[in-house]
Amino acid sequence: MRLALLAFLLVCLPLVGALSEEPRFLSQPYVAVRGGWSNLRDMPVDYHHDAKPDRDIGFDNGWLAGLAVGTQPRDWLRVELELSHRQHEVALVMPGSGAGGSAGATAGMVNAYLDIPTGGRFTPYFGIGIGAASLAQQDVRADGTVFTDDRSWAFAYQAMAGVSARLAPLWSSSLEYRWFGTSSPVFSDREGYFYDSETRAHALVVGVTRSLW
Repeated sequence: MRLALLAFLLVCLPLVGALSEEPRFLSQPYVAVRGGWSNLRDMPVDYHHDAKPDRDIGFDNGWLAGLAVGTQPRDWLRVELELSHRQHEVALVMPGSGAGGSAGATAGMVNAYLDIPTGGRFTPYFGIGIGAASLAQQDVRADGTVFTDDRSWAFAYQAMAGVSARLAPLWSSSLEYRWFGTSSPVFSDREGYFYDSETRAHALVVGVTRSLW
């Protein structure tokens, strides 16, 4: 417990010091390009009123790509708008055999990041985001037939933790872990039965950021 408390204090003290200083308004706009590996958790297919047996859809690892524009109003705060897309191929449908199809999520997010000042080249950071996502279950099939091909909108949220590295006066790179989730929107299968299905995903994301001035 003492070691954990000491580690927590060592991480937080630089941030506390920065917050206690006179705020510096930087107004530094930037653009960022991001991409990486995504792991989509099994997606439930929960039918309304037990109209049909519930299922779970499993996925292969997929990819994520995104573009963001933002600004850094203070040296410890960043705010941005982000558009991202992730895509995964279906690996299995339980119960069922002969699985196929894919699932995608296109999300528009408002993100806020808290940078931990270190005075050096590397800057650890944490972030959260909220927004909306268009979720697509594309030609998902099992037992020799496509049972769903639908799209729905959902509330989306995410949490990020990573570290950025300054490469040049206007350029930096980043490596982060990201957790992405949505509410449970309603889909319709090929027979017209309604079901709920949510998205949960892990990702490792590499980014390149350029300040506009």
